[in-house]
Amino acid sequence: MRVLAGDIRGTKTALAVFEVTGKQLELAVLESYPSQEYTSLDEIVRRFIEAHEPGCGYASFGIAGPVRDGRCETTNLPWLVDAARLQQENGFQQVWLMNDLAANAWGIGALQTEDFHTLNEGSVQAEGNASIISAGTGLGEAGLFWDGSRHRPFASEGGHTDFAPLQTWRLPCCVI
Repeated sequence: MRVLAGDIRGTKTALAVFEVTGKQLELAVLESYPSQEYTSLDEIVRRFIEAHEPGCGYASFGIAGPVRDGRCETTNLPWLVDAARLQQENGFQQVWLMNDLAANAWGIGALQTEDFHTLNEGSVQAEGNASIISAGTGLGEAGLFWDGSRHRPFASEGGHTDFAPLQTWRLPCCVI
């Protein structure tokens, strides 16, 4: 199976084609585009498909921003990304959109030991929730809830919050 995968961020958009066999991925094509030079993800996907003719039935895009009902108004770009439109216009069988850090959280389990660099030694037997934080154009965050047997990723837009005491300070001082 061939899959078009995308990492959609405010600064750059990376698109890649992977050959998928079971849990093994083999990179076939990788291309990077400066996001702000394009009016939409649709435009970049069309350009990629015209250049590489990947023949993918499926596509999945990790996007910097909240994804709701297969749509995302990107956080750092003036784009509206719509999975149904991408599917229809490009002939995919299925298109998935997910928050970019949630995509990282889903994929982290596929990494091998040699893919990691330990910054601070922890306990090998540690269990519990985890998080992923990534500084880029913005501050991406995702969580991994430990259900007792495995981590279950969830998206977060925690990088788009204010300092909580400032919010309290701005509230009117009255009780209703």
